[in-house]
Amino acid sequence: MFVGADKDSAARQRTAIGTYAAAHGITIVAEYYDAAVSGCDPVDTRPGFAAMIAEHSASTILVESASRFARDLIVQETGYAYSS
Repeated sequence: MFVGADKDSAARQRTAIGTYAAAHGITIVAEYYDAAVSGCDPVDTRPGFAAMIAEHSASTILVESASRFARDLIVQETGYAYSS
Protein backbone atom coordinates (compact mmCIF):
# COMPACT_ATOMS: atom_id res chain seq x y z
CA MET A 1 0.00 0.00 0.00
CA PHE A 2 2.69 2.54 0.97
CA VAL A 3 5.83 2.21 -1.12
CA GLY A 4 8.42 4.50 -2.61
CA ALA A 5 8.22 8.06 -1.32
CA ASP A 6 5.18 7.15 0.84
CA LYS A 7 6.84 4.26 2.67
CA ASP A 8 7.73 6.45 5.65
CA SER A 9 4.92 8.94 5.38
CA ALA A 10 2.77 10.65 7.95
CA ALA A 11 -0.25 9.28 6.06
CA ARG A 12 0.91 5.70 6.56
CA GLN A 13 1.51 6.28 10.24
CA ARG A 14 -1.85 8.05 10.69
CA THR A 15 -3.64 5.12 9.02
CA ALA A 16 -1.93 2.55 11.23
CA ILE A 17 -2.62 4.50 14.40
CA GLY A 18 -6.23 5.22 13.46
CA THR A 19 -6.88 1.57 12.65
CA TYR A 20 -5.41 0.47 15.99
CA ALA A 21 -7.34 3.11 17.94
CA ALA A 22 -10.65 2.17 16.29
CA ALA A 23 -10.10 -1.54 16.93
CA HIS A 24 -9.37 -0.91 20.62
CA GLY A 25 -12.00 1.73 21.41
CA ILE A 26 -9.45 4.53 21.82
CA THR A 27 -10.47 8.09 20.99
CA ILE A 28 -7.71 10.19 19.49
CA VAL A 29 -7.97 13.67 20.99
CA ALA A 30 -4.99 15.31 19.27
CA GLU A 31 -2.28 14.56 16.76
CA TYR A 32 1.31 15.74 16.79
CA TYR A 33 3.97 15.16 14.16
CA ASP A 34 7.59 16.22 14.21
CA ALA A 35 8.49 16.57 10.54
CA ALA A 36 12.18 16.21 9.71
CA VAL A 37 13.00 14.98 13.22
CA SER A 38 14.99 11.79 13.61
CA GLY A 39 14.01 8.99 15.95
CA CYS A 40 17.51 9.43 17.36
CA ASP A 41 16.87 13.04 18.43
CA PRO A 42 16.23 13.62 22.14
CA VAL A 43 12.54 14.07 22.90
CA ASP A 44 13.09 17.41 24.61
CA THR A 45 14.26 18.92 21.30
CA ARG A 46 11.12 17.91 19.37
CA PRO A 47 8.58 20.75 18.99
CA GLY A 48 5.59 18.45 18.47
CA PHE A 49 6.43 16.32 21.49
CA ALA A 50 6.92 19.42 23.65
CA ALA A 51 3.54 20.81 22.50
CA MET A 52 1.83 17.50 23.25
CA ILE A 53 3.20 17.43 26.79
CA ALA A 54 2.33 21.10 27.38
CA GLU A 55 -1.23 20.85 26.01
CA HIS A 56 -2.46 17.47 27.24
CA SER A 57 -2.30 15.18 30.22
CA ALA A 58 -2.94 12.03 28.19
CA SER A 59 -2.48 8.62 29.73
CA THR A 60 -1.69 7.05 26.35
CA ILE A 61 0.47 8.08 23.41
CA LEU A 62 -0.02 6.05 20.24
CA VAL A 63 2.74 5.66 17.67
CA GLU A 64 2.94 3.30 14.71
CA SER A 65 5.95 1.53 16.20
CA ALA A 66 8.56 2.14 18.87
CA SER A 67 11.06 3.22 16.20
CA ARG A 68 8.72 6.05 15.17
CA PHE A 69 8.94 7.40 18.71
CA ALA A 70 12.64 6.79 19.23
CA ARG A 71 15.26 4.41 17.89
CA ASP A 72 17.26 4.36 21.08
CA LEU A 73 15.96 2.73 24.26
CA ILE A 74 17.25 5.55 26.47
CA VAL A 75 15.43 8.13 24.30
CA GLN A 76 12.26 6.00 24.51
CA GLU A 77 12.53 5.79 28.30
CA THR A 78 13.21 9.53 28.56
CA GLY A 79 10.16 10.26 26.42
CA TYR A 80 8.06 8.00 28.59
CA ALA A 81 9.30 9.75 31.73
CA TYR A 82 8.47 13.17 30.23
CA SER A 83 4.95 12.08 29.34
CA SER A 84 4.16 10.45 32.68
